[in-house]
Amino acid sequence: MRILLLCSLSLVFSCAGPSSTSSSSSNLAPPPQPIAADSPIQPSEGTLADPVLNSEAERAAAEREAAMLADLAAKGIYPETQPTQVTVKYHRSGTTIGLYNEANVSQSEYYTTTRTSASYKVIPNIEMGALLKALDDLGYYQEALTGIKRVAGASLSIVVRRGQDAWTLSWGPAMGTDNNELAQNCADAVRIIFDTTRAVQVVDNPSGTDFF
Repeated sequence: MRILLLCSLSLVFSCAGPSSTSSSSSNLAPPPQPIAADSPIQPSEGTLADPVLNSEAERAAAEREAAMLADLAAKGIYPETQPTQVTVKYHRSGTTIGLYNEANVSQSEYYTTTRTSASYKVIPNIEMGALLKALDDLGYYQEALTGIKRVAGASLSIVVRRGQDAWTLSWGPAMGTDNNELAQNCADAVRIIFDTTRAVQVVDNPSGTDFF
């Protein structure tokens, strides 16, 4: 199931890269704010607080969602409520893939608007929170530059825009091998979510299809 992928994502990648708490950095992104221990998780649209729920099946689904959010919170994963965009750019091929969270744009609005490519997909806030946690565990923010940068000689860049802040992690053959594995792992973390997100988009692209 997709939620198992999200739960395991930061656990798998935390073993592949340095812990973000091992050293301090001026580029370190503030993590998503946790929900206070004495505050119940606020229900999202279509949960127990919604008066529309009037069937046993709907109530059971809402209870499962609340339990899932509580389980993720225990693992340090929280919904990312700031507008967030994560982009992976392969400079040599010109390929771009990326993700928005629903705090940035709603799925229905984005997917019903005609565009020339399907390079970006929209994911729920909780999934974006899981992805940012995985990047943080990898050590992304320790090596990333503040701001959106085009680094000379880079063949791969991973850009995170969260609220008013932005970071760029790049790698290329001319840059040595120090952060090659880190950059590849961060790109793979984004691709895992991108590739497992189903999206039916309205695309006007006579020259051919893009990523879906």
